[in-house]
Amino acid sequence: MIDFAFDSPQRRKLPSIDYWGAALLAVALTSLVLLASLGGHTLPWASTGAVGPALLALVALSGFAIVERRTPAPILPPSLFGNRTFVVSAAVGFIVGLAMFGAITYMPVYLQVVKGISPSQAGMALTPMMGGLLVTSIVSGQIISRTGRYRIFPILGTAAMAAGLWLLSTLGSESAISTASVFMLVLGLGLGMVMPVLVLAVQNAVDYRDLGVATSGATLFRSVGGSLGVSLFGAIFAAGLTSELAERFARWGKPAIYDERHQHGGAA
Repeated sequence: MIDFAFDSPQRRKLPSIDYWGAALLAVALTSLVLLASLGGHTLPWASTGAVGPALLALVALSGFAIVERRTPAPILPPSLFGNRTFVVSAAVGFIVGLAMFGAITYMPVYLQVVKGISPSQAGMALTPMMGGLLVTSIVSGQIISRTGRYRIFPILGTAAMAAGLWLLSTLGSESAISTASVFMLVLGLGLGMVMPVLVLAVQNAVDYRDLGVATSGATLFRSVGGSLGVSLFGAIFAAGLTSELAERFARWGKPAIYDERHQHGGAA
């Protein structure tokens, strides 16, 4: 009876979903990750297998830009890129994701292969970075809540991140594990001052109606940075390992065990 007699003054409208924008964005990001993962070592940069994903990413991004300007409810509104705070936060978030996930992925590889420790010990060796991130994120949050000022933290955090990454790049086969832990602590301190503040800066810089999409957009760029960072560092690692092994084998000649087996095989 209520359904027939009561006429609601407001009619709910089904939300418009940007299916085309989501699909094109997924294609573009997948192509970029594949290009960063395979290009340069598995596939030569000039090969069809590497050029194909690059062209596909370019076409998908171009289509995504066109769709986002015409759809009534874009998944990533073009107007956000006219907001300087959002653009800077997205760029810094991309770098943060690249640095954090690259370090988390390949520092255990260094510790296991070069320093010879177990996988569980290598995982525990990342504790200083996570601890530094936790401490500075809590401290910066407390200071921001009391003072209302947050601009200084991304600046200091980015500087600390750059210093931490540079210190990690100086590690060698003779470096102590404690030295690596200190360098990871520096990186973690920088990450903790940047990560939470970027979202806060974006939320304070956009209109209320764009609050959700701006927050998710900033997080998207950080996730993309992490994905590309792991792929890119993996490509650099594989290419460097291949060239170093080839150079050292050429310098040292064939291993003695190989020569011995070859001689026995020839005698037989």
